[in-house]
Amino acid sequence: MNPVFAFGRSVGTLYNMAIDASGSKIATTNYPGVPSVKLWRTSDLAFLGRAAGFQSGTAFGVAFSPSGDQIAFVGENPIGLRLQDVWTGQTLWQIPMYTGRTVAFHPNGGKVYAGGLFGACLELRVTDGSILRDFSVGTSTTVSHVQVSPNGRLLAIGYSVGSVEGRARVIDLDTGVVVADLGPYGRNVGHIRFVPDGSYLLVAESTDAGRVIVVRTSDWTPTATFAAHAGGTWTLAPLSGRNEVLTAGADQVVRRWTLSGSLVSTYPGHQPYTSMVVASPDGNRFYTGGPDGRLVCRSVDSGAIIKEAIGHTTAVGGTDLSPDQTLVAAGGDSSHPDIFVWNATTGDLVFRLSGHSSTVFSIEFSPNGSLIASGSADRTVKIWSAATGALLHDIALDRSVEVVTFHPSGNILATGGPSSGVALIDPVSGIVTRILSDAGSPNSLRFSPDGSLLAVGTLNAIRVYNTSTWDLIVSLPGVSGTVQGLSFTPDGTYLFSATRFTGELKKWRVSDWTLEWTRQYDPFFTCIVVNDGANVFLVSKTNASGTSTGALVDADDGSLLFEFSNRLLRPFAVGAHRNQSRIAVSSLDQTATVLYCPTAVPWETLTVTRGVLQGGDLASLLRSDDDRLQIEARRPTKIAAASAEIEVSATLPLDRRNGLSLLIETASTSEPVVERLEMFNAVTGQWETIAEWPSGADDVSRTINVKNPQQYIDLLTGQVRVRLGFHDRGVTAANWNARVDMLLIIAS
Repeated sequence: MNPVFAFGRSVGTLYNMAIDASGSKIATTNYPGVPSVKLWRTSDLAFLGRAAGFQSGTAFGVAFSPSGDQIAFVGENPIGLRLQDVWTGQTLWQIPMYTGRTVAFHPNGGKVYAGGLFGACLELRVTDGSILRDFSVGTSTTVSHVQVSPNGRLLAIGYSVGSVEGRARVIDLDTGVVVADLGPYGRNVGHIRFVPDGSYLLVAESTDAGRVIVVRTSDWTPTATFAAHAGGTWTLAPLSGRNEVLTAGADQVVRRWTLSGSLVSTYPGHQPYTSMVVASPDGNRFYTGGPDGRLVCRSVDSGAIIKEAIGHTTAVGGTDLSPDQTLVAAGGDSSHPDIFVWNATTGDLVFRLSGHSSTVFSIEFSPNGSLIASGSADRTVKIWSAATGALLHDIALDRSVEVVTFHPSGNILATGGPSSGVALIDPVSGIVTRILSDAGSPNSLRFSPDGSLLAVGTLNAIRVYNTSTWDLIVSLPGVSGTVQGLSFTPDGTYLFSATRFTGELKKWRVSDWTLEWTRQYDPFFTCIVVNDGANVFLVSKTNASGTSTGALVDADDGSLLFEFSNRLLRPFAVGAHRNQSRIAVSSLDQTATVLYCPTAVPWETLTVTRGVLQGGDLASLLRSDDDRLQIEARRPTKIAAASAEIEVSATLPLDRRNGLSLLIETASTSEPVVERLEMFNAVTGQWETIAEWPSGADDVSRTINVKNPQQYIDLLTGQVRVRLGFHDRGVTAANWNARVDMLLIIAS
């Protein structure tokens, strides 16, 4: 399961952009910085998450498949050319390219075209990434852009010959024959685009006068040439139904032209330049981005801003979600240490808080949501009004401040960092009231829910203090590594700790500080959060292989329920100790996001709809152990019906209706048997197949991520119905059994 995004702001230094055929999604790439491909909903510029993230390299080109379900991107090694599923983030295939620059799909969705350095231009099969044809234009060239004509018959290739001249080549895809060699155009071709009806090809010069050349495709004759942007035109967006085109480039404006070269309108762009513009399929809106951390949607007719997303242009540091979940705050790194505060519902920027001079490591809202505390490498703690954005207190300390946390009463602010001790601050007066000098160098701080305890995590130690006397109660034994995460259960009966580098998750009983268990997980923990006292949600930093992971763990016995990866790229800091349904995460790839926190939802009903129950009950489905649900198969009553089948149902809480995954562990004693997972569509009133697979004699675990889960959730009751069937195609062998060791629903 990938976590579901409740909110996100992740514009960064935008480099490239693509819009899908339906006009519902935008993909963006950023450069420079930590590379990733990000997804946005066009209607409100809501952040949908990452299509991909990388340890290194830059993704230069990006394109959606015609269906919008797949996304292709190319870039520097080790990215190469990749095809991924938009919804799950799964890499379908990847091939090496030294440095890919551009990618485009064929309108029928069956082929994809990619170009890059050394004149590479390849046609590949979408199903497996195999190379069908090579249209490379010469090793001394660089292919900057490719596009397929709307009717799918022509491939246009824009390329540069050294740094001398730009050219364009057009290939008939039926025959593979070159039908036009166009140019030269300045020193480089910045962009090429067919107009929506395919009657013209537009070529932009990315240097010199930034000319746009309009070429008629019936005879490849230039019909108009006009200078659009001095210094270079870098992007073109033809407007459907208008015979017009939007251009942007080296200056700070976007211009709208007729195809004859007459200027129609000029719109504000980005600073210091506008790197990309794309138009909606109906030609009424357009979207722009640049290095200034803004993604803007405007009306073509009026030029008015319809929606604007503003975010950091460098790595994001500390972050937190307000107690009422209406505001998200995130700080920047040493290059741009401002704190952005957004409306968590609309994504609009509420405040930009300036004052820190170095990386903002930690941010936290006060329990009543009226204050924002921030700690920074500039050795200060600042306290801000969450209502007005005013700076109330600027508190200088003798140490870098890497963690801040409020007492549940809101009357104490505890702070810590790499120097010894915990500084306790009165947030009303801004006065440091006490230093816990024996607390070590804190990496994590957490008050118990009733405020009677303060847990301090450092290197190889966890110390717990009585907040009435500030006496040290206990120093917990056997801690190894940097204690990066601490979290009490909501009732305060247990404390969980996560150590970075050793990867240990520990559960401590608060009444006598007994260690109940230790489990080994990812060594790059960032944080832990306890969900409603039932599960532990862990987020980890990117590990050595470049993969970032998270996990949901059963709080009772520490068993791993599921893991996710890829969509959470390089998490840096987390604030979520109060909000059990959502988690705020900041990242080195210029991202601040809020995720719905996943949890296991118990089944309410179990019905054996085919076969005879031989053992087990509803509780047998909750975890992988020796307690199994076992069903004796019966001959199906009709063709394609199951020989053994169960149906379960659950009611999802209101705050757990955004994402669904199913964790399944099954087996059968007969072959060949096919297992089929179905869900009841609450919209159509029909059962639908979600997945199926061959069964076997040995238990096999699977995680099924449900696409578009809202259609399977009853709008009024929140009920979800799931059916798991074992099919032997009507030839039932004697005395075979189906086994279900685990069937869990994970909701977020």
